[in-house]
Amino acid sequence: MRDRTEAAFTLIELVVAVSLLTVVMGALAGVYIILLRLAPAPGSAYSESHDAQVASTFWPTDVQSAEDVSTTDTSCSDPALGATAPLVRFAWTTPGGLTKLAAYRVRAGVRGAPGEDLIRTFCTQDGGKPVVRTSTVIAHRAEPASVLCDTPSCAPPVRTSKLTVTEADGYTFTVGGTRRVAP
Repeated sequence: MRDRTEAAFTLIELVVAVSLLTVVMGALAGVYIILLRLAPAPGSAYSESHDAQVASTFWPTDVQSAEDVSTTDTSCSDPALGATAPLVRFAWTTPGGLTKLAAYRVRAGVRGAPGEDLIRTFCTQDGGKPVVRTSTVIAHRAEPASVLCDTPSCAPPVRTSKLTVTEADGYTFTVGGTRRVAP
């Protein structure tokens, strides 16, 4: 026979303790899962700041160089995007006689992602024939981007313009530029 002074758990006490532990751990796991769903996706802050950096690299330079601005010219189109009218297209001629164009367009989100991608297509033309065409994604998963110029419908002579992009998760950035005017 056992001495009653020995300290030990009974089977009933052990079952109650394990049951309480299971309930508490289940509640903590549920809270943790909810917090993970509310947290931003990994890399989203990096992606947002990267999009703003890319836009701030291209937009001011394109605006500064522009000799002509259009919202209807489709001459610098990317076959993958189709010949859709751009949000805005900037054009200028180099001292060597090459025409350079930078057109900003939207394309539907890739693989069902929310929002649209803002694409910059850059073309170099020699006598109207495309020599080089490259497309760069300026913003991923953006709500419709807006272009604001100091003239109605960005009609020449545009002096300043701003590009405002709101990404699907609410991050908004604006970049602006001012045309150089020959003295």
